[in-house]
Amino acid sequence: MIQRRTAIGGVTAPRPGLLGCASGRWSLLGLLGAAGSLPLAYAADPSSPEPEPLEDQAPLPVEGGDETEVEGPQRPFTWGGMLIPLVGANPVDGLGFGFGGEIYRRPSDWEKGYDFKLTPSIYLNTRLDYTNNFVRIEWEGERRWLMMVGYQQWANLSYAGAGGASVLVDHGEAEIGNRIWTPYAFLTVNQPVGYQGWSVFGQGYARWAAVRTREDSLLDQTRPFGVDGGLYTDISLGVENREHDRWPMPIAGHVFEASVRIGSTFTPDQIRPLAGLFIEGAGWRPLFGEHLVLGGRVVFDKSTGRQPFFEQDKAAGRWRDELGSEQALAGYGRTRTRGDGLFAALVELRPALFRIQRDWFDLQTHLSLTAEIGVLYDGWSAGPPLPTLGVGLPLLWQQAVQVRPFVAWGWRAQTLGGPRRPGLQFGVSVLDAL
Repeated sequence: MIQRRTAIGGVTAPRPGLLGCASGRWSLLGLLGAAGSLPLAYAADPSSPEPEPLEDQAPLPVEGGDETEVEGPQRPFTWGGMLIPLVGANPVDGLGFGFGGEIYRRPSDWEKGYDFKLTPSIYLNTRLDYTNNFVRIEWEGERRWLMMVGYQQWANLSYAGAGGASVLVDHGEAEIGNRIWTPYAFLTVNQPVGYQGWSVFGQGYARWAAVRTREDSLLDQTRPFGVDGGLYTDISLGVENREHDRWPMPIAGHVFEASVRIGSTFTPDQIRPLAGLFIEGAGWRPLFGEHLVLGGRVVFDKSTGRQPFFEQDKAAGRWRDELGSEQALAGYGRTRTRGDGLFAALVELRPALFRIQRDWFDLQTHLSLTAEIGVLYDGWSAGPPLPTLGVGLPLLWQQAVQVRPFVAWGWRAQTLGGPRRPGLQFGVSVLDAL
């Protein structure tokens, strides 16, 4: 589970690459492997017209007396992909189904990773009151590009507060009955700076929301900032360092990211500014070669100013992870993990199980055991600890696509200060735990 959400990358740090539906949405059943490889090639200078053949013409003399060899097609690419039927469940949204997939490309001289990936996902729960759909594109050329466009809708949104102990409590009917429509998009560009694994990046992000509260619901009674809907936008600037042996699912190496952001929320009656800081570091160490890997991650995300409640369920950073879902605080449910900030630390033990490799078919299977502890902020006050335990079965297809069936438990309470009991969430994701 530990690594960054399907990021671009070859074998070395200068080719790294995000993970997610939030990003590859939940699902627990089934995996349709679809692909193999399809080599494609282009000429060294595809813009130059191909010369017409000359008849009855002797070879032209060449300086030095040797004939010049004309090189054939260079740098062929391999394409592949996978289609994944999605099915998942959590205490908030219930049972749901959908489809996700990934199409990737990599140069044929790469054994691992990819330089282009397209990830679409469609997800709808069986009550027909929640849907999450998105398309994400990753591409690496002279720069690394990460783009995502998505749409979420709740016809029965659950709101349990933000940041404090209230998010742990089951408020019953008072939580539910709200509606929200929220499209979002972001674009991230990384520029290498010439030092091993280092790059600088910029990102633009926007999310619009239309909200309707149910009368006397907790959301209607507390009326947090953004309850009337509006537009949230921000711009981030940051640095990233990546050095690892393979991607996805590194065996050894690290990633580090730090960024600052400034943004504003435009509501029907006011404009409120915001500033924030995001820091994340993750690393992997082989304990017994590639057969047993230890990983860890620490993330801190904090904003100051007024953040709309509809944006409090996402972290900042390059990937804009959805909290309470596949990446962070899994087991609590995506609508119960709102806050003005997050601190979380996660460890993972990942033993390899088996590998099937025949001609074009290459599938590796692992076991992932994770433990995480985190807190959400209400203003500058940290809430109660939020422990999470998880078990996953990550699969690595063609050294380029990760699929991660997982089960996670988070501890909630029936009343404020009451005993806490584990709640279950399960699913399948093309994103990892980071």
